[in-house]
Amino acid sequence: MASKIVFNVISALPSLMFLFLNNDSSLIDESLSVLYVDHGAGISDSVLSTYFANCAVVLNSGSGIQGVSFWYPNQNLNSNGPPTVYPAAITTAEDVRGCLIKGVNLGNAYLGIDARRDNGGIIVDKIAGFPLYKGIIHGSAINPIQLSNVTFTARRVLRGDPWISPNIAAWVMENGVAMEIGRSTWATYERFFAFGYAVGIDMINAPSSPSDGINIGGSAQNCNFVDCGFDTCPVGMRGNGFQGRINIDKCNFTSTVQYSIVPTDMYAIYITSDVAATVRNINITNCNFWDSERDVIRLIRCHGSKITHCDFQDVGTTQNSTAIIIDNSFRTVIS
Repeated sequence: MASKIVFNVISALPSLMFLFLNNDSSLIDESLSVLYVDHGAGISDSVLSTYFANCAVVLNSGSGIQGVSFWYPNQNLNSNGPPTVYPAAITTAEDVRGCLIKGVNLGNAYLGIDARRDNGGIIVDKIAGFPLYKGIIHGSAINPIQLSNVTFTARRVLRGDPWISPNIAAWVMENGVAMEIGRSTWATYERFFAFGYAVGIDMINAPSSPSDGINIGGSAQNCNFVDCGFDTCPVGMRGNGFQGRINIDKCNFTSTVQYSIVPTDMYAIYITSDVAATVRNINITNCNFWDSERDVIRLIRCHGSKITHCDFQDVGTTQNSTAIIIDNSFRTVIS
């Protein structure tokens, strides 16, 4: 039987404190302890100081959380409107190191894990659920994060089906981002799977905000994405305005839609930079692309990139599509 803990206040875990409620790592087993969060409705990240102060669990250096499922009982899951805004289920305090987040089901959180204030060295492993707006936000890190075994889909939530209305699921497919990455260096992301989000992984050029604890701005560089999957996401991976050196290996993409959505952009991989800079060394290898309803890969101002040993199937079966588009890029190898 699942244990039930109601959170109506903030829980800040001191340094070296570990919240361990159940060691079952099956992620969907009903014996996981459930944290019912009834706090923070309507508080968005438009004012970061207020937002961070109202996240459900705050991790300090050396602290961790394991064997926990989150559920927001007052979340809007059935109406025609958007889901209710909440702060993140889990966040890191400013400039923390050595945190562990493992065996956690984020349930129906509006925003799952927010590690924008992390300075690296955290471990995120065996995460499931269906966060409705953003699953994981990671950035401001000069030390590598270890992230693996993440599954974000409506079918991996501790509730019977159907627990979410088609209207809310359509909203997620139009607005949701499974993972947003700002400054991240020497990180490896393994076995990350997203189903039904507008964007699977969004690599952004994030600004710094020292007053809010975000001390390092910038973008992803020297990062590896291995064995990741993006199913029914209009955009699988997107990058804009970052330095590059990104390796995408053995990943699978289906860029399709449901709920009669007509997205502005549909790409399995879309990477570009602003006019003042160029992205370098985007390597896409051993990847599979299926059922792409529009163009599949587009690289803009991405010099020295490689697309090798990839398989394209059923591209453009519903309308004219192009497998690979290269714009204003030099020394690109396709084989």
